[in-house]
Amino acid sequence: MIGLVEPTPPVIDACGSLLLDAAIAEFLTALRAGKPSPHTIRGYASDLAVVRGLLAEDPATLTIEDLGVARLRAGFAAFADTHARASVLRAWQSGSSCSRTSSRAG
Repeated sequence: MIGLVEPTPPVIDACGSLLLDAAIAEFLTALRAGKPSPHTIRGYASDLAVVRGLLAEDPATLTIEDLGVARLRAGFAAFADTHARASVLRAWQSGSSCSRTSSRAG
C-alpha cells in the first residue's frame, strides 16, 4: 500500500497572514507535482532563498502581505548587485511563479 503524504496546513502569523516561508514551501511542493528535474527544483529553491534573505533582517517573520512593490524592488535590486542579468531574470521568474501559486492557493 502506498502511503499518502498529508499536506501540512499553511503556517500563519498571529494576524492570520500566510508566512512567506510557508508560501515558498507550498510553491515548491506544487512545482514538484509537475515532475520537473531535480535541478529545476533546486534552482527555484536557491533563487527564492537568496531573495528572501534580502527582503528583511528577519525574513522568517515575513508574510505574503509584507511583500509590497518597494520591498520587492529593493530585494531584487540588492540581488542584482551581486548576480548576473540571467540570474536576476531567473530569480524574478521564480518569485513571480511563487507569487502566482500563492495567490491561487490563498
